Amino acid sequence: MLRLYLNVVNGLVVHPEVIARNVSLELPFMATEAILMQAVQRGADRQEAHEVIRRHSHEVAAELKRGGSNDLLGRLSLEPIFAGLDLSSLCEPREFVGRAPEQVTEFLAEVVAPLVEEARTTATQHAEIHV
Repeated sequence: MLRLYLNVVNGLVVHPEVIARNVSLELPFMATEAILMQAVQRGADRQEAHEVIRRHSHEVAAELKRGGSNDLLGRLSLEPIFAGLDLSSLCEPREFVGRAPEQVTEFLAEVVAPLVEEARTTATQHAEIHV
């Protein structure tokens, strides 16, 4: 199993800049639910707020497909229905990872650690070849 893993990840390169760019492109869309909920909590009409978000989301998505930038938060901040909301505070990436940190910890403890220990045990054993 470790050999398969090594084969899959051999040469894997993580580019933090690419990750940051992708997050900045998608995060405003992901935050629209939180924006909608906060606007409604402050007295906005849910249907009206939803329509404003939907309209701007579609426009920004089309702009992104043409190579443009994601200005969804800027557009929404200009809408009176979202006046007074701190939209950037609703776009904290850590708020959108769910249980991922816990799942990674569990995976490392329950799957990876036993495999590493097994590999250590196996590595200390000597194999003989008889021809």
